[in-house]
Amino acid sequence: MEVDRSLARCKAGYGSDFAFWEPGYLYRGAEIALQSVPTVRIRTLIRTWAVGLFLLTGMAQQDAPPDPKFAALANQLLTADEAGRRALLSAHQELGTPELVKALQYFSNQAFDRRDYTSALPMYKITCEVAASIGDRHGQGACTFNMGLSESRRFHPDEALAWYQQALKIYQEAGKPGDLVSPLNGIGLIMRDRGDMRQAIPYFERALTAAADAGNEVSIAQSSTNLGNLYHRLGNYVQAIQCLQKALEITRRLGLERQTALVMNNIGSTYFDQHDLELALSYNEQSLAIREKRSDPVELASSVLNTGVVLQTMGNSAKAQTYFDRALQLTALPELTTIRVLAMYNYGNLLFHGNQIGPAREKLEAAIQLAESIGDTADANNARILLGQIAEGEGRFAVAEQLGQTASTFARLSGERLTLIRALDLVGESLREQEKPVEAESAFKEAIALIEELRRELPGERQGVIRFMEDQTHAYLHMVQLQLDRRRPEAALAYVERSKARSLLEVLRTGNSGITQAMTAEEREQEGLLAENVARLNDAILRESRRPSADRKRITELGSQLEKARTDSRVFEVLLYTAHPELKVKRLAFEPAPSGELLAAIPDPKAALLEYSVTDDGVYLFALTRAGDQAGRADLRVYKIGARKEALERDVKRYREQVATRDLDYQKLAVSLYRELLEPAAEQLRGKSTVVIAPDGFLWQLPFQALETEPERYLMEDRAIFYTPSLSVLYEMEKMRPAHRASQPRLMAVDAVQLPAARREVEGLRELYGAGRSHVFSAAESDQVLIRREAPNYDVVHVAAHGVFEDRNPMNSYLVLAKAGKPEAGVLEARDMMDLNLRAEMVVLSGCETGRGKAGNGEGLIRMSWALFIAGSPSTVASQWKVESDSTTRLMLGFHRNLQRSSKARALQQAQLEVMKRPEYRHPFYWSGFVLMGEGF
Repeated sequence: MEVDRSLARCKAGYGSDFAFWEPGYLYRGAEIALQSVPTVRIRTLIRTWAVGLFLLTGMAQQDAPPDPKFAALANQLLTADEAGRRALLSAHQELGTPELVKALQYFSNQAFDRRDYTSALPMYKITCEVAASIGDRHGQGACTFNMGLSESRRFHPDEALAWYQQALKIYQEAGKPGDLVSPLNGIGLIMRDRGDMRQAIPYFERALTAAADAGNEVSIAQSSTNLGNLYHRLGNYVQAIQCLQKALEITRRLGLERQTALVMNNIGSTYFDQHDLELALSYNEQSLAIREKRSDPVELASSVLNTGVVLQTMGNSAKAQTYFDRALQLTALPELTTIRVLAMYNYGNLLFHGNQIGPAREKLEAAIQLAESIGDTADANNARILLGQIAEGEGRFAVAEQLGQTASTFARLSGERLTLIRALDLVGESLREQEKPVEAESAFKEAIALIEELRRELPGERQGVIRFMEDQTHAYLHMVQLQLDRRRPEAALAYVERSKARSLLEVLRTGNSGITQAMTAEEREQEGLLAENVARLNDAILRESRRPSADRKRITELGSQLEKARTDSRVFEVLLYTAHPELKVKRLAFEPAPSGELLAAIPDPKAALLEYSVTDDGVYLFALTRAGDQAGRADLRVYKIGARKEALERDVKRYREQVATRDLDYQKLAVSLYRELLEPAAEQLRGKSTVVIAPDGFLWQLPFQALETEPERYLMEDRAIFYTPSLSVLYEMEKMRPAHRASQPRLMAVDAVQLPAARREVEGLRELYGAGRSHVFSAAESDQVLIRREAPNYDVVHVAAHGVFEDRNPMNSYLVLAKAGKPEAGVLEARDMMDLNLRAEMVVLSGCETGRGKAGNGEGLIRMSWALFIAGSPSTVASQWKVESDSTTRLMLGFHRNLQRSSKARALQQAQLEVMKRPEYRHPFYWSGFVLMGEGF
């Protein structure tokens, strides 16, 4: 049979977890894996950390019953002692064939399928003894592997690995490529679960190659699924989907319904992690439809629960509730208690967000009781923390504190650092409300230190796939509020800065590139090995602590090894950043600068630095300027924005929509938003000609430049404006800025839209810069290859291309470089931009259709500009919405012309003024769409 071998070339690889199955008797039962899923915060003053839990199950296939004569002997052998087995085999030598081994496997498998792994293990051992005695090497390899699988189900990975390695050796000696697939996949899964990602990859790739060599499409699908799950775990979602889709094509074509449901579940999980909830729901529903027909209680319950979690995250609470109701109905049997705990927890979480506090409390208390009955302290603690948040929202702060302390105690013992972070945050907030600031600060500091520790322990190529960072900013923001309560604006600003820096780490969430530029191959290798050693030891402590009878001495020994591994990693990090200081900035590994240093690094003495922070308690403005005295000391003040956060967000979104759609009735909001967001700092802004703005949350959607200081007078008319992710990021950018710019900058201009206005734009740029300092590339030439080859050679890169900023999946933001002829090279995604190795002072994205895709908080624009900064460009100019072509051409030519004699921010301001003065372009739609991100001086 001709088999597609293309997947054997898949390289690299987080999994939605576990796809491990094979025809016949090699693979048994279902494996359950848990994965945290963020929920939606719904109208409530009680904050949420809590999460739905994704359940994904593996597959098994039914064996044919053995011949009665072999079955009878097999039953006798399984109940006899060693001497009795020797006597039985001697008395029935004519039955000593591979068929007897298969009969033994059949009964062993039945125990396995009942999830009675403790009974299955000795039965497999007897099977192996018989196989060895009759020389059945294939049967011996199979039962050896199944012993490994049984140990894996008993949470004994070291023992499982030893059996897998022994099975691999047996199969290698037998010389059949197809047999190698099973143990190779098993070893890969153990490596993956230990955190040894890079060691797992070659095992899965070898399994895929062996499956292809054997012409076994089922094994190809199995190995492709495992490799796809590993890609998922590493954040390489594109490769993950490719491998999983290949597996799905095979299982569908071969009619393997159970396996098809599994792969669909895994694909749904991958899309979920990309925030593509519609596709996640679609695949989960398709998987559920298959499992409805099969009626396996574990698989059906897990799919029902999965679908409910996705619906809850989409905000469809009513429909999610029906799925959680059904999940509870399906999990009434004792053997489904683990899933029932998760269903109760998710249900309680849903009710909590729906402000149904009483029913939520009932579900969560039941979840704790049930979880503790089966020794599931992790889920009991998650429910306990949510109960604490309910108590906090009700003003019962002492109760909330006690629940948080209890959860933190268990989390410390088990090594559950994410749970400990949430517990400490709850404790800190409860103590703050009880006016115990010193104790509260101690709790928040410990939580933040743990977050920093977790960040450091990821290697560079994975520092952007930290899903937990999306939720862990709460501890920072609660610390901000505490510092404001204590009238410590400097400390509060520092924690705002740290919060934003950590959030930016999510820039690579859906990307595949790493922040490893400038590192040597040896440095990358060493960093990865150090990080994997820390992850392995963390996992070992976690696994040991979860055993029914945990070995405290072993945990202590592992703890000592872990501390040494962390020290080694920190020493390496110091040396790395000493050798490559720019890497420290790109990874946001720096500490916030004091306000005095922030101002000292700014070359414009008439600049005002404005940083916003959106917290649970409202919106705050930190304004930093030079004082009017001769010393020019730093003047840092904090203003609480008077408007309610919800009303302010509604007005911001409405105003942006009005401007982007040329609505003529925009001026009322233009004036009111200025008064709410900027007028509190009017005294500090007086006499300032440049304003640097670091928005937060929904404020990224607001075109501040189009606000009106008074009717018919725009903020942009009096001040140049540019944006930065945070003030400390700007500070570090300024430190890296060359002392002197190129006096004769070289321009690369790309016309990828094939519109008359765009052609006039790039030709005007050629004339402006001169033929000797510019190169214009046509649409026919524009593709990824051209950008990668040419962009590093220029000081200014100007790309006229259609593009979309995807707020929901920021690293999926893209530019369309070629409409025909080279579809595979015609899209440049944000994840690819990070690898461009630029030395440009600025990148300009001027396509008339560059704008946002799915609604969001402007994440796509932020992330794309940061991707370009990682690539080497400190400044990006791009539009916040779909703009008009003729006004864009005028603005762009004016911007580049003014750039010859002004700063970047001032050049953009002057170009906007030139466009605005034309009567037909007076509306801010025409001139305020383009913004400058990054470094603007």
